[in-house]
Amino acid sequence: MGNSINHDLVKEINEIRNQFSYSKRIGFLFGAGTSKAVGISDIATLTNKIDTDLKITKSEFDKLKLHDDKKSKNIEEILNQVRLIRQITDDKDSKNFDGITGANAKKLDLEICNLIYEIISKEEMTANLDPVKKFLTWLNWLSRDFTKEIFTTNYDLLIEKGFEGLQIPYYDGFVGAHEPFFLPESLDRESKYDAPPNAWIRLWKIHGSLGWFWKQNDSNGSYRIVRLGVEAKKINPDNELVIYP
Repeated sequence: MGNSINHDLVKEINEIRNQFSYSKRIGFLFGAGTSKAVGISDIATLTNKIDTDLKITKSEFDKLKLHDDKKSKNIEEILNQVRLIRQITDDKDSKNFDGITGANAKKLDLEICNLIYEIISKEEMTANLDPVKKFLTWLNWLSRDFTKEIFTTNYDLLIEKGFEGLQIPYYDGFVGAHEPFFLPESLDRESKYDAPPNAWIRLWKIHGSLGWFWKQNDSNGSYRIVRLGVEAKKINPDNELVIYP
């Protein structure tokens, strides 16, 4: 039985290696398990920690944390509902939905995201980056004439730290130096001469990041996403993180 399992595993690994050898494009999707493996909380653990640490908006959180069948929601489901309340009430104190005013929904959103920042930032300090660096070293070494891409649902900055620790250039859709802003047009360039070089690995953070913040435009009051670095939250705690449930 054991020999059969080992044989199947070797066969699968060889098949994957062959696919990488002939594939025209390679993309990788990192989920919560990849960060949990090196010491970052998964969604269930993060939900429990936030439930314990919430202070200002704990009563609002308790109103939303159970489904109709009394099963607990995870933090992403709760954030989804909070964002809907904010949208319906326009963040106004005079309007409410599900017993929560728009103003309190905004406060709850901000406190949850602040705790996500605090919890994950602390865990990153002791996280083991060796597996991340080994993977990035291999991916960077892999010779290809096309773009190599990483997609991740994780908010943490482990991949960025890995890239920068190894001094490997990458592109995450942001341009600029003072307040780098997200440039969606860079994703759909018709000419390869208008896009970053293929040698730069692309990093796409599907659910947002600890280093992304909403920035209001002075001209029309709309918002854009800027990348300020994780330290920006410590300097200005009122900066609203870009976290997509």
